[in-house]
Amino acid sequence: MRNLEIICEAATQLSKSVKDANKDIPWRDIQDFRIVVAHKYWKINIERVWDIVENKINILKEQIQRILKD
Repeated sequence: MRNLEIICEAATQLSKSVKDANKDIPWRDIQDFRIVVAHKYWKINIERVWDIVENKINILKEQIQRILKD
């Protein structure tokens, strides 16, 4: 959970221009998830967390690597 929080926090620190240039990434969802993990942890849906770990984190990693490459 802490690692996901760190990833989400880093994503929220990206500039608006980076986010605008990469609208295929669900920035708002990432920001909202960080808020839940950091401040409303009693509302965490473990199935959602597992879905992120199993299905979404690698996609985000690839998208971020693409941004860094560009």
